Amino acid sequence: MVIALVRCLCVVKPLSFKNLATPRRQVAVIVLLSGGALVIPVLMQSQFFSLNGYEKFVNRSALTFNKKHTAKIDIFINLFLYGFVSVITVSMCFLIFTVTKSSKFQSLATGKGGKSAKAANKEAQLIKTVIIILAIFLCCNIPVSGEAIMRQAIPGFSLYGPYKYEANVWRMVVDIGLNLNVSLNVVAYYTTNSAYRKLTEAPALRARSGRRGLQGRVSGMAEELKKGPVANHVL
Repeated sequence: MVIALVRCLCVVKPLSFKNLATPRRQVAVIVLLSGGALVIPVLMQSQFFSLNGYEKFVNRSALTFNKKHTAKIDIFINLFLYGFVSVITVSMCFLIFTVTKSSKFQSLATGKGGKSAKAANKEAQLIKTVIIILAIFLCCNIPVSGEAIMRQAIPGFSLYGPYKYEANVWRMVVDIGLNLNVSLNVVAYYTTNSAYRKLTEAPALRARSGRRGLQGRVSGMAEELKKGPVANHVL
């Protein structure tokens, strides 16, 4: 999501965003968000179960479902979903804006020649990449919007309500969509960005060239061995 946001801002405000989003700041934001994505769920689930006694005069206890804590988790999920729906809405508006901007650049590229056409084609290709990333983001986050709507329309659609099993299954669908968003971003960049494609293929090309060089050296040594000691003595 951070990479997609960086791409979008590079198109909208290229000069100001270049000075604002330095590589160190981008790495810091990615580390902060990734750490939050790991720490927050752990803290939320740390009190998901509680120890309660279930027999009198016996020093035994059992893990039971902590409804008070799950109610807090549901509130947090609702706040996250409602905020995320607004992000999806803004992304949809931005997608419409970029589509109209892309059509303008395509008309500029076809109407002019030379350097202007090359610059317009490059800009149109960049906007095409942003459109694809935004489309993937919106499609993969449809389950998020669906969960927000169902939580609002169905009171029992929560972690401890009568539809808790359905809510957990839908939560799995949401997680699958979020993982697909990350995975498909790599495919989109690989197919639409030549620089990203070259950077991705560089390790494989280096390994292939190194393997060919090793095979050439091995075949050369084999040819020398085939010649025998007489040929080596003549040389």
